[in-house]
Amino acid sequence: MITRIEGYLLIPHELLHVIGYRLVGQRCTYRWGDHQVRPAGPMLRRERLVGLLFPVVTCVAAWLILLPLSGVAFFYGGMKGVIILTMLASLALIYAFASIGDLRQAYLLLYEQEPHHKTPFDFLFWPILTERIEGVRRSSLAILVCLILLYAAYLWLR
Repeated sequence: MITRIEGYLLIPHELLHVIGYRLVGQRCTYRWGDHQVRPAGPMLRRERLVGLLFPVVTCVAAWLILLPLSGVAFFYGGMKGVIILTMLASLALIYAFASIGDLRQAYLLLYEQEPHHKTPFDFLFWPILTERIEGVRRSSLAILVCLILLYAAYLWLR
């Protein structure tokens, strides 16, 4: 049950992988709730890199756009706009941090190493994605807390 919830929370991240693969003209398979997109056939290294890195690039770009917009909204729109844009920026940053495993895979792919080799991302990868709290990954808890905060802000602003 918990792994299904975790898979559903990561659907936007995985759909960005699908879009990345489609941008380079490659087919891939994905089932709702899964936590992985599988390429349908063999790919060139650059095509695989675009598919792997598209979510992190998109989320970081969204964060870099939304955060300054929240400051602009303070002067022109009041606190409602600031809260909404700050929450959206936080959500984009959380989904960017969900890409740590993808950054590790991209590094291994670039340097043509096996999955058991150490990478510069291992110090980030270990505590966030592998340590579990009562069966739930911390990244899933962070996404769930952010969604609850978004809903609370929505109720407060109504």
